[in-house]
Amino acid sequence: MRYLGVACGSNETNLIPVLRKLVTDHDINYVELYLRSDCTLNQLITWKDSELEFTLHAHHDEHGNTSVYSLREANQASIILEGKRIIYDAGVDRALEVNDFYEENMPAFTSLGERGNKALSGESGQNICLDFAHAYMTAQVLGINYHDVWNGFLDLKPKHFHVSQISSVEVDDHCALNCEVGLIPLGEVTDLLPDDAWVTVEPEHEISDRIDRLKSDVIFFRNLWKGL
Repeated sequence: MRYLGVACGSNETNLIPVLRKLVTDHDINYVELYLRSDCTLNQLITWKDSELEFTLHAHHDEHGNTSVYSLREANQASIILEGKRIIYDAGVDRALEVNDFYEENMPAFTSLGERGNKALSGESGQNICLDFAHAYMTAQVLGINYHDVWNGFLDLKPKHFHVSQISSVEVDDHCALNCEVGLIPLGEVTDLLPDDAWVTVEPEHEISDRIDRLKSDVIFFRNLWKGL
């Protein structure tokens, strides 16, 4: 079975009515909740009371570095919210001994660089979260065909995926999925997704029309992903 979710910040409890409507209308199955550094217990309780389904995304710094402390916090939040899995950005040497951690690939030009992407060569032994945009950016920066990079990650049998759009290979800007200057061929992305994929749409978050963008990105991708 395929599952579609959308990414939100732990501080965005104002989005709960919109998210519940998307679930009711069968547009999404879950929320991927990014845990900000200032996340509070009251916020987590508010999310829990929403009765939404969750995956968690561990907090990372501005360079994409995830600490073991952040992983432990994410694990505690997942217990509170009964989360299905936890995503973290590649960079820690070793995740906690929990089966539901999924390691996300990062763009090659981040501070993690070779270390972060080496972690996804299969050496880490972790489950994989494939971010198609990050992999595309990696390919462009390194002068490699993006199909080769995507297929290399797909050989690791990822079960969780991040989908976003970019307008430049230098900035992970999360422009609208239907952006006219978008670089990611989303039709190709949907063709590559396995039947048991969990896919999180990641709309741009620090924008004035956040709610409209969130809804439009979810519906756009849902219509594109045939058979969902």
